Parts: sequence; C-alpha cells; structure tokens
Amino acid sequence: MMLDKGGFHYDPAQPSDLEQILQHEPLNDPQELQRAEDAISRLQDQNLSKYSAFDPRMPLPKPGFILLIDQTRGDGAVRASGGGQIDFDAMLAHARAHFPDHKIIIRTHPETRFNLREGYFSARHCDSPQITLFNRATSPWHLLERAKAVYSFSSQLGFEAILAGHRPHIFGQPFYAGWGLTVDHKPMPWRSRKLSSSQLFLAAMIKYPIWYDAYRDRLCSLETILDNLEAKTRTWREDHQGWSASSISRWKRQHFRTFFGRYKSVKFQNTPSEDLKRKHA
Repeated sequence: MMLDKGGFHYDPAQPSDLEQILQHEPLNDPQELQRAEDAISRLQDQNLSKYSAFDPRMPLPKPGFILLIDQTRGDGAVRASGGGQIDFDAMLAHARAHFPDHKIIIRTHPETRFNLREGYFSARHCDSPQITLFNRATSPWHLLERAKAVYSFSSQLGFEAILAGHRPHIFGQPFYAGWGLTVDHKPMPWRSRKLSSSQLFLAAMIKYPIWYDAYRDRLCSLETILDNLEAKTRTWREDHQGWSASSISRWKRQHFRTFFGRYKSVKFQNTPSEDLKRKHA
C-alpha cells in the first residue's frame, strides 16, 4: 500500500514521499542494503515480477537484442509523464538509429496479450526483419539478461532493468529515473542525487511501501510478501497445465480436485475395479 502525503509515486509533477526518501534519506545502513540485495536476488532467482504467470522455461530470442518495453495505451504512469504515441515512436526511432545492426525486440504488455487493452506498439511498427513483437509469457529477468540495451517509457520493467544491471534509456519521468542509473531523455534536474541500484530498491520497496499479508490479515515485511509470492507462483507453475490421476477412488476425487484443480480440472482415469464393472455391465 502506498500511503503518500506528497503525491503519486509515478507522477513527477510534485515530489512524492518516495521522491523525498530517494533525495534526502541516507540509505547507507549496511544491514538495510543487504536486505535490499537479498530481496533483489530472490526476485531474480525465483523469476518473480509484477506479472509472474509465466513458465521460466519458455524459449527466448538469441542474446544481443535491443529490448523495447511497451505499455498499455493511456496508462496513468504514461499520462503523468506527458507521454503518448509520439514518445514510443521516438523510442523505436532512437533504437534503430543507434543500433542499426541489432535485432529489436518489442516486449508487449501482458494485458495486450489477452486483448484487454491496447499498447503503443503494433504490427505496423515491424516494417523490417530487424523488428519483432514479442508477446510470449516469459520471464522478464531472462529477457533482461539477454538484452544488449533496454528502452522504456515508465514501465516497471525499466526499474527491473536497473536491478538486472542495465542503464536503460528512459523516455518518461518515472520514479526510478534521474538518480544516475538511467539514460534520461526527459531529464529532471531537480533529481541531482546519485544512487546505487540497492539504494533505489531499499527506498522504493522497503522504506516507502506498507506491506500487508492478506493471508494472515496483518502488516508485514517485504520478505513475508516474497515468501507468499514465491509459494503462489510455484503452485501456478506446477498446476496451471492440469493434472491426470489414475486409480483414484471416487470418494477421494473431490479432495483431489480441491487440492490440485485450482487452475485446471483434474482428469481422472478409472480404477481397475471400475473398468471391470464397466466391462461386465
């Protein structure tokens, strides 16, 4: 939960509480920085992100591509930075001009994958074999690991690109820009401090938010949230393709459906006795 008295964390028009933390708090306690680094490692190792319903084993483009990150049209974070189609077109033009010999992968937003909302990039932007729309549900960490350079307007993936070791090109004014960790195409001179990626994470993910454990109905730490997210994501990845079960007595099947069938119904094969009964019926 973001209980911010100053403004919205994604709106650069006025300093939010997050911006005040980033600008003025020391952010130099070794134990706190270690917490931040440990949490970043957990996100990467477990392939956790804002949208974590993907199979980390999915195939990916060959390394060395330029990654452009699309967002949903009219998103609040885009509007807050005064963005629109012209800015996303400018991102693509800059990538083409500065990396003429590299493949450009446009990573579509998960919501456009299910036709819930439109993005700023579409098939019309793929006017050469150099450019590809990438709409498969894959780990963003694996994409970032393989990318040579990253472009974003204000997407959270721009933040994750920093955590993955990139210095992304940013065409908006998100909370993570202006601290010496990004190439800013809309500079914010009032953000003059230079931070490390660990300091940025410490401020944005540990000091600023109030974390709530919905399973135990109480406030908690980021580490508890990561515990919950890891468990929930693991069950989805293990169960979302469904299960087949054989030789399960009928009285047990509802229990199996409850335990294994959250994402897809369990398919049951008859027990030998049932097959025998059906044969002699």
